[in-house]
Amino acid sequence: PKLLDHYSCNNLYGSFTISEIAFSDGQLTKLAVDFVQYCESTDNPPLFGILRFNSTAKIL
Repeated sequence: PKLLDHYSCNNLYGSFTISEIAFSDGQLTKLAVDFVQYCESTDNPPLFGILRFNSTAKIL
């Protein structure tokens, strides 16, 4: 497949939710983040993502 050259998002829209976060002695020990991102316009298809680090939060 042909790759698009020089494609980028000049305007990003989205949000994120932190559902779990914990620290111990100043170090991050747990993290759960869910996010959605739109490139150029919220009318474009969204990119959904999740990040879990030592987390007990469920993936929905």
